[in-house]
Amino acid sequence: MPRQKPKKGLVTLLVSLLLLYGLYPLLRSTLFGGVFVNLFLSATFFAGVYAAGARKRGLLIMLSLGGPALILTWVFHARASAPVGIAVVVFTMAFIAYMIYLLLQSIQRTERVTSDVVYAAASVYLLIGLFWAFAYMLVVAAQPGAFHAPHVQSMIEAGGSLRMVGISIFLYYSIVTMTTLGYGDIVPVTPIAQTLSSLEAIVGQLYLAILLGRVVGLYVAHSTIAGAGKSADSSSEEECIQ
Repeated sequence: MPRQKPKKGLVTLLVSLLLLYGLYPLLRSTLFGGVFVNLFLSATFFAGVYAAGARKRGLLIMLSLGGPALILTWVFHARASAPVGIAVVVFTMAFIAYMIYLLLQSIQRTERVTSDVVYAAASVYLLIGLFWAFAYMLVVAAQPGAFHAPHVQSMIEAGGSLRMVGISIFLYYSIVTMTTLGYGDIVPVTPIAQTLSSLEAIVGQLYLAILLGRVVGLYVAHSTIAGAGKSADSSSEEECIQ
């Protein structure tokens, strides 16, 4: 059976997410840091729509969530304000949540372990971290002292508007929390911040445990079926020879 090539959409989505996590923290302090995060998020939006491969209804839902998020992100960059910033975060979280749902469905429907399953599973893990990063931004917008760290407080401008440049701080905090690494340089102080951090750590570990069980189960099942097929073919050949 010829080897199936991975879907370009899934590869693009995974690469976009890796660039968002890896490059933007290095670029956020530059003059065009805000432009970079908008470009990375835009690439993630388009790659997510492409990778999900949703049908008409699902595609309409993705566009109705991702479209406003993408437009408002650039509007916020041009003219920052608290209502626009909160709207960006809410629409983006909804879009990411729906994309996670579609990718998990595709993983659940598969009957064997392929490169698509691996790329989709890795993308879901990074998307969970991105979802929680925006959730932390929403908490800080409502409670500026929710996290104890000097560089987090700089997210909130004098007028109280949410700055998208701060997403890199919480991308870092989110992935550290989800992997239960816990450097301790950013500490949740308020109950809602502590609850969200605890939930992310739990979800991250449960996802890895459940996904690993799913992938191993699929691999064992496929290997068993393939082995049984080869044994049957060998028996048939021996009978023909005799």
